[in-house]
Amino acid sequence: MVSGEVRALILLEVIARTLKNKLRSDMRSAIGRDEDCYDRLAVGFFNFILGHQGEQSRSFWNGQLKSDILGHFTSALNEAERDATYELFRHVDPVALFKRLQALTGVTFRKGADPTRPLGLGDFVGIQVRAKHMYAIPRIEADTLAELARTKDAQKAIRLYTAARDLYRSVITLKPDDTTYVLERFFPAIISSI
Repeated sequence: MVSGEVRALILLEVIARTLKNKLRSDMRSAIGRDEDCYDRLAVGFFNFILGHQGEQSRSFWNGQLKSDILGHFTSALNEAERDATYELFRHVDPVALFKRLQALTGVTFRKGADPTRPLGLGDFVGIQVRAKHMYAIPRIEADTLAELARTKDAQKAIRLYTAARDLYRSVITLKPDDTTYVLERFFPAIISSI
């Protein structure tokens, strides 16, 4: 059984990823409009999901968001959370959600922005383009070097493993949440003891 803290973190991640997809969909729908449109859309979206639009926000959290979550993560919500009367928003830390959504979406707000209050354009810093899968090439190169090293003599193997290690470090820099792959591949004893 999963502890309450771990369950809360998993739920936060599921919600954040579902909301990221919604924001991206909304932004794709706005393609072709003026550039300031994206700024207003991002600020409005964050205010909406952080509960600053009253009944509309509450209705979204209790209906559409739950449906979207179950569409992507079929077993993410327990029976109580699936119930229409369950106030999902009340069980999520808005500050943690605010920070995680910024990390996932590239939307950034000024350092002192308070997500428990409505956000304004003055709180908005910008939108950074998030390149997806840019880590794939160095990861493939690192895998290839590591496999090749297994077939070489000690001196050549060390050189190839060193090059692979450097590439894996760049993968972790590009995609920090990919550390599990590296650990599983090169340190299986550590993973099995966790």
